Amino acid sequence: MSNRLPTRPLALIGAVVALSAAVVVVNDVATSVSASVLQDDPVSGRIAYTGTGHRSIGAVTGPVPEQLRPSEPLLGAGPAHHDDDVSARGNLVVFTSLRDGPKPQVYLRAADGSVRRLTDGLDAAHPRLSPDLRTVVFDSLDGERRDLWLVGVDGTGLRQLTDTRSDETWPTFSPDGASIAFSGDRDGAREIYRIPVGGGRATRVTDEPDGDAGEPDWNPRDGRIAYSLDIDGTRQLRVLDGGSVGAPVLGGDQAGWRGRWPVWKPDGAGLLFLSIDQTCSCPADPNVEKVYQVDTGPGLPVTVAPGLMLAEDRTVTSPAWLVDGRGEHLLVARTTAETRFTATLQDIRPDGSDPRDLGVAVLREDPESVNDPNLLFRPRAGFDPWTQRQSYSPDGRTIALSRFETIDARRVQRLWLVDADGGNARRLPVADRSPTDWEFDAVWSPDGRFLAFARRTPGGVRPNGGPSRIVVVEVATGAVVGRLTPPPDVADQEDTQPEWSPDGSTLSFTRGRVFDGPTAEVRDNHVWTARAGTLDQQRDVSAAVCGFDCEVTDDSSVFSPDGRGLAFNREADGVLLVSLADNECRVLLPSGTNTCATPLTAPPSGPFQPRDVSFSPDGERVVLTARREGDLVSPEELDVVDLGTGEVRRITADLPGRQKEPTWQQSVDLAVEAPPAAPDADTGVTTPVTVTVVNRGPAASPGTSLTVAVPEGVRLDGLRPARGSCDVTELRCDLGVVEPGEAVEIVTDVVGLVPGRRSVTWSVAGTVLDVLPSDNASSTAIPVRDPVTGPPPPPPPPPAPPAAGPSLAVVVQPNPSYVGGRATVTYTVRNGGGGLATGLRLDFALPAQVPVATLPPGCAAGGCPLPDLAPGASQVVQVVLAPNAPLETTVRGTLRTTGTDADPADNVAAAPMRVLLPRIVAVPPIGEPGFVTSVRGVDFPPGVPVRLTWSPGITAAAAPTIPRADGGFAAQLLILGKDQTGPRTITATGPGFRADPTPFLVVPGTVGPPDMVRRR
Repeated sequence: MSNRLPTRPLALIGAVVALSAAVVVVNDVATSVSASVLQDDPVSGRIAYTGTGHRSIGAVTGPVPEQLRPSEPLLGAGPAHHDDDVSARGNLVVFTSLRDGPKPQVYLRAADGSVRRLTDGLDAAHPRLSPDLRTVVFDSLDGERRDLWLVGVDGTGLRQLTDTRSDETWPTFSPDGASIAFSGDRDGAREIYRIPVGGGRATRVTDEPDGDAGEPDWNPRDGRIAYSLDIDGTRQLRVLDGGSVGAPVLGGDQAGWRGRWPVWKPDGAGLLFLSIDQTCSCPADPNVEKVYQVDTGPGLPVTVAPGLMLAEDRTVTSPAWLVDGRGEHLLVARTTAETRFTATLQDIRPDGSDPRDLGVAVLREDPESVNDPNLLFRPRAGFDPWTQRQSYSPDGRTIALSRFETIDARRVQRLWLVDADGGNARRLPVADRSPTDWEFDAVWSPDGRFLAFARRTPGGVRPNGGPSRIVVVEVATGAVVGRLTPPPDVADQEDTQPEWSPDGSTLSFTRGRVFDGPTAEVRDNHVWTARAGTLDQQRDVSAAVCGFDCEVTDDSSVFSPDGRGLAFNREADGVLLVSLADNECRVLLPSGTNTCATPLTAPPSGPFQPRDVSFSPDGERVVLTARREGDLVSPEELDVVDLGTGEVRRITADLPGRQKEPTWQQSVDLAVEAPPAAPDADTGVTTPVTVTVVNRGPAASPGTSLTVAVPEGVRLDGLRPARGSCDVTELRCDLGVVEPGEAVEIVTDVVGLVPGRRSVTWSVAGTVLDVLPSDNASSTAIPVRDPVTGPPPPPPPPPAPPAAGPSLAVVVQPNPSYVGGRATVTYTVRNGGGGLATGLRLDFALPAQVPVATLPPGCAAGGCPLPDLAPGASQVVQVVLAPNAPLETTVRGTLRTTGTDADPADNVAAAPMRVLLPRIVAVPPIGEPGFVTSVRGVDFPPGVPVRLTWSPGITAAAAPTIPRADGGFAAQLLILGKDQTGPRTITATGPGFRADPTPFLVVPGTVGPPDMVRRR
């Protein structure tokens, strides 16, 4: 049966835009996620955006002074997590990361590449390893001050070392591991202190007459402590070697150099540090900090020029020196993008955790825009305007975005498609694209077949570019299927920012002018709608809401998931929600405002310039861009607003850089419900098993399919869905669109062929990304008893879960499989760790000689990206193969992750696959009418009925033959006495294998072979 189950309601949007005189009140207090741990949001997918300032760890292998090379990702390719504060000792690396939560925690990377989280629930920074490599010391924020903590490299033994009213940071171990030095303000100005590892009284070790001492690093071989001294905002390097005042590190021509973040190399003589200064011959950018090395062995100060180790156009911090089996490596924490001012495609979880850089460059921001926000949209030569936008496809698996690129020495903006994890980047074909076009503001049609976007021909920053017009293209071919033409009375205005309604009937967009005002650009924009199919019936929504042609600036419209409301920006600081049925309007932001006919201004508490709204899949929240402060030079952040409570969560407030133009990933929660075991049954008896596919929402699930994995010794005889269609041969049911809250039952007929207990696995998948894949598969044990020997044995114990982190297992069912049948490859990904498994991608290694019958939605022949897996969660991915030749081979798979993984060795799995070719032979292959021949078969599925047919001519009907456990059988076939002479074909047919013929010759009696048995 098909019925409805409770699901998360979309009624809230209707309530928000319903007729009422009340105003939606947004709480005045906006909460930063770093100050409040948010609840997990397992039903929603990620939020993608364009941003700057993302940080990760880079490495230079075999670094040599003055031989400059760029750093490469330490933790591998793929989406980069937000990692910082890297430090190394021996072959171990520690760092902080946001990959498992909105606050930074301490992580350890072992020599084998595995990554383990060591802390939880803290706000950690500056981790350092002990000399014996058994302990990590770090500081953590508590209110407005930081304290020192210790934890074992296995994540145990967490304890707080200091708990005072002073701010204590930057801990570092003494060479014997008995003491820890740190920077603190216990006596007013910052000085360096030491404290026993076991706790106790801290002792001050520096007494600088001027400035603040910070960033200490204890020499690994002697008692010297390197640190930086900040005098009136200028930091310089010092080394304390006895006494209480440090000696300058640099002398000679470099005596006035600025320097910070000193780190000793393992030999105790070399000292790494950061400085923006450089010699006149250095080819590096004088505006970026560089990594230098000096040799302190001959004494201080060092008068020779420091050796330049790294000079990238990136924001670099925390140099470290790693020595492992591959040699020596310089490590740094740095901005992930190729330059400091490159904006990239990024994403984040709705609770503010795991901000990732997806490795797709979008534009080059003008660096002076931090002082002049007008340069964001009218940059200087050589930089790009922030006219970008990104949009998730309706299935949540692809992102459309606009990217600036250089083609034929010309800077142009083009539409691109990438997978949701940033992989598989490809330029969108547009049939009538000209070399000078700028393409931007791409948005998907609800069915995913079309993209609407704005195009400027020729491209360029105002006033050099042409007018912007909206174009609709087919995604698969790039064919232009529609152009939005303004009416004559507004033909001089531009059209941008299209948005499709959920039912595909309406297109909203921004129409207006941009011109120079006395001090800055002036935008005079309204939100309009048009009929999507024909792009006519154009209507000014802003004027309808105001009741007149009001002087307001509205843009960036978006439909609510139920299609009843439209949200858009109202300058300078407003967001409106409008009912399309009657033009009734409510002010979402700022709070306490009750008019939709005027410009809107934020209160002192903000949010400031909220814009670019995107709805959550369930319609209960929106994510938007807002400035961190009221000053126009303040960078943008992402805020999540709960439409029911008005609560504002500032999910990127503590991230560096700016984050803009969010889009919320569409998602569903499909589940399979099946009994854990069927009743005991005798061999050959059909047992009905009812399987239910459920969509728990929040979105509808098109392209929903159920796949069955049938083990050897079990036969699937029937699949009867309440709706949709099934194919037993293909081991698959196509259920079409399953609405939120809907359940579809499939009654299956299962036959046990041999005694024992075997499990049939059912898995469901749909076109839309499922962010809770753990319930997408279920297994039903089929206990089969022998009528003579008794009941089946008890089930085997379940396999032990993986020790930590994500792991992969694979099995092929049935094995052996048979030519002409189907074999289901089941990949099971489990997260046995204590943190979220992210950045997952499953690579298939399927036998090249075996055709693929069915791939899961979102997967290609080589594999597919997977959603994040919560601790203890799993996902089943099933591929159905169609063997067409006998063979013995191996099916393999590799699980890749950019997240935490304490045991990478279990990310590779393999399973044997054997394919048999059923064959028959007639013994003898010749006989006269009335003769009984023996048909012998080998390599047939045990227990599966085999029917023998005779063509042309006639033969006596016979019951199907049942192959033995070894796949063989011997059956008799009667040649009727009335049959004619001549060649015949005996064919063996049955479920799960290809029909196999063998020749037979009917001859007159005189031609028969000797000793022929005659029927009497």
